[in-house]
This record gives sequence, C-alpha cells and structure tokens, in this order.
Amino acid sequence: MRQAAAGARPRRNSRNGRHAGEHLIAAARAFYNRAIADGYLTGVDSPAHRIRKPRQLPNTRRALTPDELSDINAAARSGGNDMCSTRCCCACTPKRPAGAAALSRCA
Repeated sequence: MRQAAAGARPRRNSRNGRHAGEHLIAAARAFYNRAIADGYLTGVDSPAHRIRKPRQLPNTRRALTPDELSDINAAARSGGNDMCSTRCCCACTPKRPAGAAALSRCA
C-alpha cells in the first residue's frame, strides 16, 4: 500500500497517493473475496482482510458561493464575443443543470 501511494502521480488535488493505497486494498479484497467464494480460502486466511483500510479524508470539494457565482457570471457577460460560452456560463447555477441543456444547444 505504501509503495502504491509513493508511486502515485502527483496532481494539483493530490492527497499524496492516499487514494491509490485505498484502491489497492479494495482490489486485493475483491480478489480474495472471489477466492473465498470459490472455496480456495477461508475468511481468516485472507491477507487483504487483515489490513485495515485507511480512513478517508474529508472531501475538499465545495460549492461556489453566491458571490463567486455572480463574479463568474459578470465576467462572462462583460468580456469576449463568444455568445455560446457566455450563455452556457450564465445559465449554470448551483443545483440547476440548465448549463448542460445550453451546451447541447450550442454544439
């Protein structure tokens, strides 16, 4: 798990490979679950089930605040001559998928 975490590709939203380690353990558990279901192992013999999965960190994603959204819409309305992207941006509000419908009309 540490090797998978160390070898994970760093990105802007990286969490130092933590999810790579979680996915490795989940994949190993799925593999051993199938071996247990087929009768090759018992539940206590599974090495993947002896390892605790690391706790997930709190999510860093958040919704835009009304002020941020109004700033984006104001910038989209005032600049550029691309009416299609301006309309799509202005149509998107939190919890309202109208932006997707506007995108399909623009395409």
